Amino acid sequence: MENSYYQECIEDSARKLQEIHQILFEHVFNIAIAGELNDWSGSCEIGEVHHFSTEIFEGCTDINLKLLTGLMSHVENTFSSICNLNKIDMKDN
Repeated sequence: MENSYYQECIEDSARKLQEIHQILFEHVFNIAIAGELNDWSGSCEIGEVHHFSTEIFEGCTDINLKLLTGLMSHVENTFSSICNLNKIDMKDN
């Protein structure tokens, strides 16, 4: 049986992966709005609310966005695998 410190380290790693994913998403959003989605962004009214998902950015042609969305996908897959392998339910953490 694995010790509790090991399990704590695994859970902490999973939480860090969630944080990394969020940070990457924010940077991808900023890059897209400053670049490829700039025209669209400029046409939005102040106060409008829009929801963005990774899929929106995956459709962009900017190579930097492609690299970063690929990294986000890899982080997300790693997070899911670690949680599944270690029976971690991050909704409770």
